[in-house]
Formats: sequence, C-alpha cells, structure tokens
Amino acid sequence: DAVRLSADALALSIGDIAGHDLDAAMAMGRVNSILRGLAYDSGPAASPAVTLGRLDRIVQALDSPSMVTAVHAVLRRRT
Repeated sequence: DAVRLSADALALSIGDIAGHDLDAAMAMGRVNSILRGLAYDSGPAASPAVTLGRLDRIVQALDSPSMVTAVHAVLRRRT
C-alpha cells in the first residue's frame, strides 16, 4: 500500500496475515486501514518503527487470533 504523507514523502507498507479464509481477509482489511490512518496521522516526520509499534498495540487490543507480519517505510524525496 502507499499513502502520500506530503508533497515530499510517501509511506509504503506491505503486510501479510496468517490464514486464507474470510476472517483473515477481513482482519487484513482492518489492519491495512489502521496502518494507513496511523501513517497519515503521524505525518512524514514519524519513525516507521513508532508507527508499527502503535499498530501492534491496536491489533493486540482487537483480540484477533491471527498473526500479522508487516513492513512499513517512509520514502522522503529531499533527504
């Protein structure tokens, strides 16, 4: 997924979730939406590690039995 954070910054993320059923697909949709919102809310200066930490706390609170793997980066044109 890609989210434009500013004119000079783009958040990029790739994720996978355990399972191949409808529950896994719905959980991945929730996780993707949450990560997009966190990335946009945090802005271009935020550390990807901090954003993923926030995502982890939220996903744990969802009480989902699925395991999620994610990579998140911020591409900045001017740095």
